[in-house]
Amino acid sequence: MYAKLENGYLRSAPKTVQWQRHTVNNPSADKLAELGYKPVLYTDMPTEVTEGKHWESEWEEEETEIRQVWKLVEDYDLEQIRTLKKSEISDACEQTIYNGIDVEMSTGTQHFSLTEKDQINIFGLQATIESGETQIEYHSDGNPCIYYCVEDIQKLIATAMRFVKYNTTYCNSLNVWISKETNAQTISEMYYGMEIPEEHQSEVLKNYIRIKAKDL
Repeated sequence: MYAKLENGYLRSAPKTVQWQRHTVNNPSADKLAELGYKPVLYTDMPTEVTEGKHWESEWEEEETEIRQVWKLVEDYDLEQIRTLKKSEISDACEQTIYNGIDVEMSTGTQHFSLTEKDQINIFGLQATIESGETQIEYHSDGNPCIYYCVEDIQKLIATAMRFVKYNTTYCNSLNVWISKETNAQTISEMYYGMEIPEEHQSEVLKNYIRIKAKDL
């Protein structure tokens, strides 16, 4: 697994990336490294048992890898553990969405952030299309406003909406799993981007996963 460490949370490498102005599916380790992703090294949880304490997983970024480390902390009750983990997962989901998307426009691949304000602006472009405009102004990250054709804007809207919906659905399923899980250690080891067991996937998430598999 390759990932980036952001604010203490792992952000898994996507299965599709933009590399040297090309869209690459299932990128190699060399390409992921060039894009700033590092291999994740998992380590075994210590076997030492201390009454009133438990091991929690953390991540440390080194020059060539991201390493899992274990910290001995005071026990929480199960509900506290769930609350803390849900907050961590929700923050990671929000940041993943805000980081945005790459979209192949007629002018080339461009990146668009998806903060709440960006989402309002992008989704609001549908009304401009429906009004009959054929040249619609907008801007990609770090670039001035330009006129896009209707097809480009429709692609941007659809890609952004699909990305937001997928991550929201994934986050929801992960939080439902946390609510049902009774093993505190299992909860502490969860992270945003991990594969969710099928029995904890909602029907909507299963459908998204099937669609993504067909696109690869």
